[in-house]
Amino acid sequence: MPYRTFADEQGRSWEIWDVRPERVERRGVERRQHGEEPWAGPERRVADERRQDRQVRMRLDYPLSEGWLVFKSDEEKRRLAPIPPDWDRLRGQELRELWRKADVIVERITERSA
Repeated sequence: MPYRTFADEQGRSWEIWDVRPERVERRGVERRQHGEEPWAGPERRVADERRQDRQVRMRLDYPLSEGWLVFKSDEEKRRLAPIPPDWDRLRGQELRELWRKADVIVERITERSA
């Protein structure tokens, strides 16, 4: 994953990286994030019941399905999709042009964080 930084016209520092979605695996992620231990008890399913094939669990529509760039500063986050070719070789002014085109991401406030 390429990673870049640049400064906007006001001198704010921005980080940039690309996100290339593949498969989304939700199983067990929430437990690990909250520090819970994985199930250590006896297996209640037989082998045939276990998921053997990995399937896409979430579908993204174009252009997000092709990936996106994340622009992040201390105060704001932006997203640009699809990923421009050779973006990781662009210079400061060219990166600022991509940044201007990117959509500002508004973070949702959840009940837990409120």
